[in-house]
Amino acid sequence: MKRRTRSERKAPERLPTGQIGGIERYHGPGIVLGTSKIISDAISGTSNEMLVLIHRLMYQRQGSQKERLNNILSFCGFENDDQVEKCKVALLKRNDEEIKTLAELFKLEDTQRDEMIDGLAEFLKEPKRPREDVVIEFIDEEQNELEEREKEEKELELEMEEEDDDQEVYDENEADALEEDEDIFEDSELENEHESESEEDEEEEDDEDADLDNVFDETEEKKPRKKNSESKNNKKKNSKKDKN
Repeated sequence: MKRRTRSERKAPERLPTGQIGGIERYHGPGIVLGTSKIISDAISGTSNEMLVLIHRLMYQRQGSQKERLNNILSFCGFENDDQVEKCKVALLKRNDEEIKTLAELFKLEDTQRDEMIDGLAEFLKEPKRPREDVVIEFIDEEQNELEEREKEEKELELEMEEEDDDQEVYDENEADALEEDEDIFEDSELENEHESESEEDEEEEDDEDADLDNVFDETEEKKPRKKNSESKNNKKKNSKKDKN
């Protein structure tokens, strides 16, 4: 019975841990921006061009339109200094108006360009809640979908492992059954050989009995002839006596 191996089955496509839609999610030390009412409202109301800029500063790419806003609101800070340095280098390339708009979105109080750039890099390293902010619930739909997909993948892997285990048991049982059939066949062959030998022995015994019967019949046939000759001789002797 031919079955598909695990390599032949369609394995689920996995993204690296923390990666959603090709974007590596960071597990930074700050607040999740989506849980801040002030920042969430500000970011949600900004232009698409500004969202692209923010996404580039956070993830070094513009991201897809479908996932861009969710990726920004789920951001909670960088994980290392190298990421902070890349963000700062990118900020230095932006014009004054863009830097000012970013500072206003994240509620920074700095007013000078250099101070705003340093303040933005520091904020993105570890986002902090603005004054008089309200904590709101943020549902990370992409993360929920990722977790749900990972759950389904694990269940699928478990099913595949169970199928492999069942197939191994089936193969073992089939091998045992085949071995048992071979033993039965060998026993049958031996039994047929014994039967053939017995039949040959019986035929030989029958032939020997037939030969003995023939010999006996020949002997019996010869006995009456002797008696007849003896009686004739006796008759001749008696006739001679009578003559005398």
